[in-house]
Amino acid sequence: MKSLYLFIITILFSFSNTIYSQSNSLGGTNAVSYASFYNNIDSNNADIKGTPYLNEAFTMATILPLNEKYPVRYNAVNDVIEVKLQDDSIIILNKKNLDYSVNLNNTIYKSFKYPNSKDGLGYFSLANNNDKVNIITRSTKNYYKAKPAANSYSAAKKAYFDEVKTTNFIYFTSTNTIKEFPKKTKHFIALFKGKEELVKKYIKQEKINLKQHTDAIKVIKYINTL
Repeated sequence: MKSLYLFIITILFSFSNTIYSQSNSLGGTNAVSYASFYNNIDSNNADIKGTPYLNEAFTMATILPLNEKYPVRYNAVNDVIEVKLQDDSIIILNKKNLDYSVNLNNTIYKSFKYPNSKDGLGYFSLANNNDKVNIITRSTKNYYKAKPAANSYSAAKKAYFDEVKTTNFIYFTSTNTIKEFPKKTKHFIALFKGKEELVKKYIKQEKINLKQHTDAIKVIKYINTL
């Protein structure tokens, strides 16, 4: 019986060490419970419409520079990437480690310095990983609390997560700066000092429509060759 007891203790110790080792390898991540994601959400309301995730299910992704695969999902309300180490062990990827990136379904998710967020950081997705300039996309969701009926003529509103909102930005590698993607072509051209005429000519020649994401990616690829 004593031998069996020691064997069980050894197994449990090894298991906890494995989780700890994996957590540390992912950049000093923290173990979390599902409840911790909802500290600003009405926990008494179980009937919440929608989801805080881009995709509710965990999907296998490669985490670089570790080059290891883990099931992950992105919480667009709290702007965190959850990593599932075991069935009962979920951690949050360390957003402060700017060297980490997650390759999920051929889309790269990476943390950038972003002054508009609460912690000064934010996750963005990259369609391409160019050397000089990149288009990066921020996906966000919001949570809205339940509201009681204002009067007998109106209906109560259930708590819900809204649909995902995407906003495109331009990331300049050399200066490590982010600019929201301009709505007007002239403002876009003005971002590329000393190359304005070349960019303007290319946009006209290729009949680029910057409102089309594929066209925007095309002109950014061209700018990276200049």
